Amino acid sequence: MTLAVVLVLVLGLALGLVIAVARDPGATPTDVAIGYAVARANGDFDALYRMTSDAVLHGQNRAVWIAEHESAPREVRDPAGIEVLSTEVVGDHARVELRWAPGTDRASVDLVFRQRAWLVELFATSDFTS
Repeated sequence: MTLAVVLVLVLGLALGLVIAVARDPGATPTDVAIGYAVARANGDFDALYRMTSDAVLHGQNRAVWIAEHESAPREVRDPAGIEVLSTEVVGDHARVELRWAPGTDRASVDLVFRQRAWLVELFATSDFTS
């Protein structure tokens, strides 16, 4: 009898876990845009690769893509000062506008929803002080 109770409890717990994972909506476009900006600021190209849309990667091998980006010059920014200015979602596309406080440097991030995840299609920075 005790074994049957334990078995029912374990199966119930496993079923509850499966349901909880299946219902998890995942990261929002805003979360992904902030994560992408932080990864760029920290030079975490592996994370950038995982958050980038296949349409942008054009089937490139992960190691080759990372090596190309590590060897290219990049802007270094403080990831702690990122502020979200706006998030607009239309269907499976989203645009998030970011700003690095306290300055006026901004980033526009275009995302697409594919395979239950938001992926970055475009990350464009600009400095509005000039």
